[in-house]
Amino acid sequence: MPYLRPLQRSELAGLEPMFEPHERRLGFVPNGFLISARNPRILEAYQPFTAYSLTGGSLPLGLKLLCAMVAASENGCVYCQTHLARGLEVAGVARQKMLAALVDPRSSVLSPAERAALDFVRAASQQPNSLRDGDCMALIEHYSADERAQIVSLVGQFQYLSRINGMMGSEIEPHAYDYAVEHLTQTGWSPGVHAPGAPLRAAGRSDRAGRMTARRAESGIDRNRAVALWPLESNAHSSETESAYALFRELHGFVPNLARALSVDPLLAIRGE
Repeated sequence: MPYLRPLQRSELAGLEPMFEPHERRLGFVPNGFLISARNPRILEAYQPFTAYSLTGGSLPLGLKLLCAMVAASENGCVYCQTHLARGLEVAGVARQKMLAALVDPRSSVLSPAERAALDFVRAASQQPNSLRDGDCMALIEHYSADERAQIVSLVGQFQYLSRINGMMGSEIEPHAYDYAVEHLTQTGWSPGVHAPGAPLRAAGRSDRAGRMTARRAESGIDRNRAVALWPLESNAHSSETESAYALFRELHGFVPNLARALSVDPLLAIRGE
């Protein structure tokens, strides 16, 4: 049962252009979007970023969706996983590859480059992140700077979606639910409070916080690792990137290093305004 009721599409006629791509890809409009549409400006701001994140850039769509699936799994976002499973099938990714990404990351079904990306996403998606230098070096070996920026942005995107849908208790759509029950249950997937008609969650916390605390103590995170993943400066920026930088300078008085790192793929920095 969701904490906020999804609006009916008839109440959101002006947002149809945003809904149509999702309906073509999934066969329905996610309830999470219909809930966020209660404040249309949020959806209007988010939509260009997510559209570019999944369909723009040089990384294959199938790899992006695998990265997103692993990120959603690590975040515990069973709602996102239902949509991504269907998206992977539509994109032509073999089901065995999806299952390997979730339960057998060393499988020969995955290429060395895919394993490097998924290992990075898996570690980066944990709270706190448990990245090791080897994870980052493997990513550098197989992907360019702009491709690495795309992968990291996917991790951040699905952190956002996981938190939003988890807090709202977004109810899984019937078609997506049936598909997930058939194809995801063997990975340990369970719908929990997102199941159609499920009651609100009971009081109390899981042991996830305890696991996070233990992980934080042992992770040994290098907070300056981003310097190795991306150059923070390049010789020239596009006019769009300079416009984004001007906005940061106006708001903060400086350009954050994260924006400089993402500007190796300028549209990621701009779409995230």
